[in-house]
Formats: sequence, C-alpha cells, structure tokens
Amino acid sequence: MKAITNLISVILISFLFSPLTGIAQNNIESNLPFDTKIVYPYISISKDQLVKAETLEDLNYRYKSSWVEQFNSVAITTLQNGKSKTEISSNDQLTKKQKELMIQADEGAEIHVLINYIPNNTLTLKEEKQIDFTIEIDPFKNAAFIGGHSQLKKYVTNHITSKIPEGTFKGFDLTVITFNVNPEGEITNSKIAVSSNDEETDQFILKNISSMPCWIPAEYAKGTKVDQTVAITIGNNKNCMINTLNFKQFTD
Repeated sequence: MKAITNLISVILISFLFSPLTGIAQNNIESNLPFDTKIVYPYISISKDQLVKAETLEDLNYRYKSSWVEQFNSVAITTLQNGKSKTEISSNDQLTKKQKELMIQADEGAEIHVLINYIPNNTLTLKEEKQIDFTIEIDPFKNAAFIGGHSQLKKYVTNHITSKIPEGTFKGFDLTVITFNVNPEGEITNSKIAVSSNDEETDQFILKNISSMPCWIPAEYAKGTKVDQTVAITIGNNKNCMINTLNFKQFTD
C-alpha cells in the first residue's frame, strides 16, 4: 500500500512540473500573426516610375485630366544642388526640361506640382482654379531590421506575441503600431494607428516596439539616408481598418 502511495506521489509531482503544464499555466499566444509594412507618403513613386512618366497622371494616379477643360500653366518645382528650380509647361504632358528637373533633383527632395486651369464643368462663368500636390520619391532601399525579417520575427515573438495571453485577439482584432526609422536608425514617433480595443495589450505592444534596437535606415541610391515610416501589425490583417493606412508590402 505504501509503495502504491509513493508511486502516485511521483506521478503527481511529475505532472505538476512537466513542461506541458507550464505552458498551460502561462496560457500564451506564441503563434499570433504579425506582419511588417512600409507606410508611404500620400503621393509617392519609385525612381523608375519617374523616369518613365510622360504625363501628370503618371506622377499622381489620383489626379485626372478629365477635370480640366483648359490648362493655363503647369509648374513643377524641386531642389537641385540645394537651390529651388521651376519648369513651366502649358498642359499635362511633361516637357523634357520638367522630366530632367525631376530626375536630377536632390536625393530626398520633394517635387511640387502647381496646376492653374479652367475646370471642365457645366457652369457658364468658369473661373481659374488651382490644383497642387507634392510627390515624394521612394528610397532605393527601405528601412530594415538588422538581421532581416527572420531576426525581426524572433524579436517580436520573444518580446511581444509569446507574452500575450491566448484568446486576447479574437475575430478581426488587430493592433497596428506605426513608427519612424530616422536617418540614424533610431525608432521615433511610435504610436497606435489601429487599436485592438484592448488598451492594456495595445500599450504593451507599443512599449516593446518603441524599445526595439536600431534599424538600418532607408536610403537613396547615392547613399543619402532618410526618415521612413514603418508599421508592425499584430492580429487579423483582414481587419478593414488596415485599408485606412497607405501601406506597401515590406521587403528586405
């Protein structure tokens, strides 16, 4: 009888201290989905797209030539060698000088477009109006976590998702944290862009993303390093709120 009692005691002790029981007690969400994306400016194009551009619509897909009945002027302004330069045309077809101005602009310089036009509408008296927009050229290399996506996944798993209780994210729950990687690779201006509606969890994720080690900053072809906005998503990426951000898929 004593031997049976001792055997039962050994089995109970083994069960209580087994790894499986530890995981059940921690009740963690180790496989919670996450993704990383670049948050682009409202209007941006790649250098290759700029080289191939022939019209204003090629520069800005949101602009429509059908809005215009008559062009009075189209001015394109940017920086060359630190100095502001402008080239003007009479319609939405880019001139050779306008294209050269944009292609030879300083790395990271914004391109400003100002259109003076008569609108295409049914009004008898048509007054001149203006459309203006700013274009940014995408960096040659995006910001990247040191060691690439595999190391970023390891960081997120070890510091975030493995510590979130199972069942915290349900259905379409999603947290999106956006942050800037500055030219020194530092994480700045981190904030909750989309909330899971669990404030404690959102703040936990924000804190750990804000304290990430430095990244490799984004840079242009000639080596100019620039600030870039990145987003880390945790949860269900089918959440419709994700469409409110100007995402492009992250690659490293």
